[in-house]
Amino acid sequence: MFATARVLLPGTEKAVLVPRTAVLADPNADSAQAFVIEDGKARVRVVRIGEPENGLVRIASGLAGGEVVVASRLEQLYDGAAVRKE
Repeated sequence: MFATARVLLPGTEKAVLVPRTAVLADPNADSAQAFVIEDGKARVRVVRIGEPENGLVRIASGLAGGEVVVASRLEQLYDGAAVRKE
């Protein structure tokens, strides 16, 4: 018999996690995008996503910790669109 295990130890790794709704996946291009808010404007970022965890998605690259991401109405956004935090 064989088994595969995944051991998660607390505090062993720093990660950027965002809500699943904050990521737009493009299956045709095998890529994903997220929007961050900078100076009142939405800025698109190409991100590489990792494993989902409890409704959150691990961002392997493309975002830094502490950035504010847009989590709803992504289909209506474009790079440079004016936005406000709610």
